[in-house]
Amino acid sequence: MEISELKSMEISIWKQKARTTEALEGERNTTYFHALVKSSLNRSQIVEIEDDQGTIIKDQHGIKQYLVKAYENKYKFQEVDMNYHLMNLIPHLITDGDNDQLTSIPSPSEVKDAVFSMDANSSPGPDGFQGAFYHFFWYLIGGDVRKAIISFFKDTKLPQDLSV
Repeated sequence: MEISELKSMEISIWKQKARTTEALEGERNTTYFHALVKSSLNRSQIVEIEDDQGTIIKDQHGIKQYLVKAYENKYKFQEVDMNYHLMNLIPHLITDGDNDQLTSIPSPSEVKDAVFSMDANSSPGPDGFQGAFYHFFWYLIGGDVRKAIISFFKDTKLPQDLSV
């Protein structure tokens, strides 16, 4: 590799790190992009924080300890007393028959009907596929899709390789 190619690669790397499309000529390119990266790193750091007593913490270890402790306190387990009397105030809008139908295991034809009712040009789901994929390759994947959906209704868990 020639020196000019290496310089060009280095400039390209610094441009990517700096996330900029600006181009300057000459030796100051890398210095300019290095300064942009350093500036970006400085903006994304917490250099000081005020604790609950009003004390300013400036050392990184102290800041880390304070933040960890604050989040642990915020999200620690808290016992919740359930007031079941309030639960009785929620109206029952779904009948037992409706509930049985909604929670029953779908038949293979219901699964196929649901898949084919998807818009072929819909946005990809968590699996990255549009409805058209399922429509076009149903003859190959239909059995596995049916099995996964029925398994979900039986076990209330998606197969491990389908979890997102």
